[in-house]
Amino acid sequence: MGWESLLVTRILSDRYRLDGLLGAGGMGAVFRATDLHLEREVAVKVIALSAAMLTPSQEVLRRRFRREARIAASIRHENVISIYDFGIDPTLQMEFMVLELLEGEDLSQILARQAAPDPEWGLEILRQAAQGVAAGHRQGLIHRDLKPGNLFVLYDKERVRVRVLDFGIALPAHPNRTLTHLTRAGSTPHTPAHAAPEQLAGAADLTPACDVFSLGTIAFHLMMGRSMAPDGGQAGREETIQVAQAALRNAPLPYGLSSVIATCLAVQPSDRFPDASVLSDALLAACAPPSIKQTLDLADRKLDLWICPSPIDVAAEVEGTSVAECIARGDQIRDFLYDDSEDRCASQEPALCDAALGYYRAVIHRDPDAALAWIGVAEVEAYRATHVWDWEVAYTGNQRRSILNIALGAIRRALRLSPESARAWVGYGRLLRQWTDTGSWLTQLHPADPWVRQARAAVRYALFLDPACEEAQWEGLSLRDSPCRPPAFPRPAPASQDTLPTDCVPVPLHKVPGQG
Repeated sequence: MGWESLLVTRILSDRYRLDGLLGAGGMGAVFRATDLHLEREVAVKVIALSAAMLTPSQEVLRRRFRREARIAASIRHENVISIYDFGIDPTLQMEFMVLELLEGEDLSQILARQAAPDPEWGLEILRQAAQGVAAGHRQGLIHRDLKPGNLFVLYDKERVRVRVLDFGIALPAHPNRTLTHLTRAGSTPHTPAHAAPEQLAGAADLTPACDVFSLGTIAFHLMMGRSMAPDGGQAGREETIQVAQAALRNAPLPYGLSSVIATCLAVQPSDRFPDASVLSDALLAACAPPSIKQTLDLADRKLDLWICPSPIDVAAEVEGTSVAECIARGDQIRDFLYDDSEDRCASQEPALCDAALGYYRAVIHRDPDAALAWIGVAEVEAYRATHVWDWEVAYTGNQRRSILNIALGAIRRALRLSPESARAWVGYGRLLRQWTDTGSWLTQLHPADPWVRQARAAVRYALFLDPACEEAQWEGLSLRDSPCRPPAFPRPAPASQDTLPTDCVPVPLHKVPGQG
């Protein structure tokens, strides 16, 4: 019988009754308890050190326990376990911390029972874990020991809920933080199988990117059904990472997700997402939530009908032109459309849109994997959906949604072909934002709207891929505007030309493959 069992039924500080032991290890134990003042169940963590008899090493442990309480109290987020109280029992002279009582099991127990859980469920676990770790990063704290055992999954019939545990070994990310470094350089606590290469090498100047790597190893296990490095050793770590990244590239994962996880697993910290907040955005951008996925699936089906080839011959203007030239001509017309400085009649724009689409579709007819052509289709259709009301054409809201469906399907096809294209991610974010105002141009952007969250995440991911991307910067401004009809995208006009290039003759629709 250990010392822990002797504390059961005791009341600490005349308030917390210890009802049963939940777990013990080292110099501490966690109890299920009752808060007699508020009449609620809580968890109480007790350190088995009496203030009256402390050796120097035990004093260090006690200081660490107090620091854990301060750290846990400083992070307030729904995906981080909450701390309610901290104190010293006057009779036993033992320090204790009162925590939120969690009902569920940690992720390591779930993975031991089911190596490859449902991908949608696993993705939700990753999203919430990243959001919880991001809350710590915003406080300037690095967790340093993220692993399945420190992600607790709560029992909830309605939805998945995750809590990040054990921020007690966290370290300040900045040297000017007031918390004391109680762990010596070269002896940072971590779990080797989930530790970043710089942790295994004993680096003292860790960054939030080490937590991103650990989340990447968890993501690999959830999506691939196996641990990335079963032995957890440092030897051959880079080779293990390369093998894991190759496996991700060949895995049947949603477009973008393989690239996100592979970025997390980069050997160099500078090649990863800088912190968990950026990773959270990337996960949200790569995989739409269920409330949006149904619409995106419909967009894919609409696109298949739109691009279905017909037996009609390709127009002479296109037939003798290379794929690169067709894309260039389509891009010139698209640039001309987006350039607000050009003087043209609105009545010309439908024909210009059809001409650009004719070139892009001719390319796709020859090479279905031409990502730039799919991006061009999405951008021109996005322009059409924005300006249909100015063309004096009797378009209905349903017809506008059909245009956006084709554009969404096209940009998703581009992202599958080129998941690291900042331009494609910007286009995706723009279309998601446009979808929020299909009912009315006066629709207000609400930050809790899943479409808005998804759009912002896509634009932030584009900025991560290309920080200098002006389109992403402008779209980010549009997503913060309200009402949500932003100014048209500023695109560069064709070089030193005031009008549409003469060689970009609109392709007759009845001569372009796939046009009805």
